[in-house]
Amino acid sequence: MKTQGYDLIGDIHGQHGKLVGLLEAMGYQQRGSGLRASWQHPEGRKVIFLGDYIDRGPDSCAVVDRLVAFSKQWPCTFLLGNHESMFLDFLGWTDDRYFGGDAFLMNGGDRTLASYGYFDRERPDRESFELPKAHEDFLLALVSHHRDGDYVFVHAGLGADQLRLDDATYALRKTRPEDLLWN
Repeated sequence: MKTQGYDLIGDIHGQHGKLVGLLEAMGYQQRGSGLRASWQHPEGRKVIFLGDYIDRGPDSCAVVDRLVAFSKQWPCTFLLGNHESMFLDFLGWTDDRYFGGDAFLMNGGDRTLASYGYFDRERPDRESFELPKAHEDFLLALVSHHRDGDYVFVHAGLGADQLRLDDATYALRKTRPEDLLWN
């Protein structure tokens, strides 16, 4: 199977049905149903997911389930988006350097928590909340950028004042981490 370019997918925001529809519209063929379904593309394209898989929509948990399953069947790269960054801050898994946990709730995080059954528990609190292990591994493995040959992929952008078209390595080194997520 010959690779014929990239498919870039970003800002899914908890919309599982739309994600499945988009994959199908892009030519990915699903064999089977549910999370056990396998996906194939006749041209062998590279898939790079650009972040913001969660929040706002009703099915963040299902989106992450789908992405975890998809990654086991198809080579893909997953970038960190600002919404995943806020979620990690909310859970206390990061140092809260850029955005506090409150930013997560104000930007659609309540929908993400609802999709994981957070509010269905007797006492919803961050300390006892646990994600499925596969989701935890997925979120902790997200990267801020991906470089493939002459191409650099980020969620939001590179600092415009740092960008030199001939030197992406320099731009990545000089760009503030939050610009990769929020630019």
